[in-house]
Amino acid sequence: MHETERYGRGIAIPRVLSFATFALAWYSISALARFEVSSDLLLSEPLATTDESEPVARVREESCHSFEIPINQDSSEYDCFCRMRGWYGRLGNRLSTANRLIDRADTLSCGVYLRKDLLSGWKPRVNKWRFVDTNSSDDVKANNTCETLRAREVFSSSRNASTSSACRIRLLKDYFMINQTHAFGKPCPAAGHVGLHVRSGDVARGSWSENETFSPGKVHHKYWLYPTAFYMSVIREVRARRGDAVNFYVFCETLGNPTCEFFKKLSVLDKRVRIRVGQPLINDLAFMLCASEMAESHGTFKKMFAISSLEDQIRHRFSFKPEYAKSCSQVWHWITAPNQYRKVVFPWKNTGFQRHEVNNAYDMDHSHVPC
Repeated sequence: MHETERYGRGIAIPRVLSFATFALAWYSISALARFEVSSDLLLSEPLATTDESEPVARVREESCHSFEIPINQDSSEYDCFCRMRGWYGRLGNRLSTANRLIDRADTLSCGVYLRKDLLSGWKPRVNKWRFVDTNSSDDVKANNTCETLRAREVFSSSRNASTSSACRIRLLKDYFMINQTHAFGKPCPAAGHVGLHVRSGDVARGSWSENETFSPGKVHHKYWLYPTAFYMSVIREVRARRGDAVNFYVFCETLGNPTCEFFKKLSVLDKRVRIRVGQPLINDLAFMLCASEMAESHGTFKKMFAISSLEDQIRHRFSFKPEYAKSCSQVWHWITAPNQYRKVVFPWKNTGFQRHEVNNAYDMDHSHVPC
């Protein structure tokens, strides 16, 4: 049984369906020989809470020496902590805000206090870190202060280039209980699945009238949709490199994005492709952070993958021009003739014509894993 639980209303655009039909026919040749993803890939219990008695191994971060976890998280012995009021935006912006707060604390030689409500359903055991001055015999410099700011002010502040990214990553891994084998304090599935994150919701809002015409809702014009061909290119590249036994999870907040509608159809025939729609974000994140490879969507949500359980998680990224991987953890995918797609989707208004173009067939090329 597939994991699609919320179907919504189908998106009936004839030209889109022709592309979907072509792809489904192509995949059906090999789909009959494949079997359903085994249940041991699925996390067997909700991840909203953690067992206080459960030991969780930590990854040693050798390159971050500025912060340490106080013995008592409720202690107020150290007065110099950077904190903020509220959060700004959704998860991607919240992570950016948390990173800037860590930068600010490092600049002022103060500790960090992150609010416990960063992610719905998650209650962190660790949300406070004291500053350790490696250049002084005193752990905390006297008379340091860090004014409490609103989250929007922190988000809009400039980033401190001198702060080590390892500190940002280490503190967020502490917060979410992530290491090489766990995400949110729960063990990762043993099989190396691949995740495809498809942005929907706020950039694909719209409604259908009684005469079956689509009316776009208010959307963010900056965040146009990646073409379905990008995600298909990811599947082809992974299968060419790793074989046909790899399992793919497609993550959609809703079925509003035409790419999600396409993969709902594809998952019927290709048993290695499973789609998760409208699932609790914390459960989807567990799958994403434990994935051996992730295809990114357009937006700040991809910042979450920086704290993946697997330090060598491969990220698949979209571009309009040829790009070449600068590390072993990048694969770039681009449209070989991008002018048509660029012309149609800019600026993004979520019109029926733009939505058709998302599912249009495009020739793609990609870089290669250099390691």
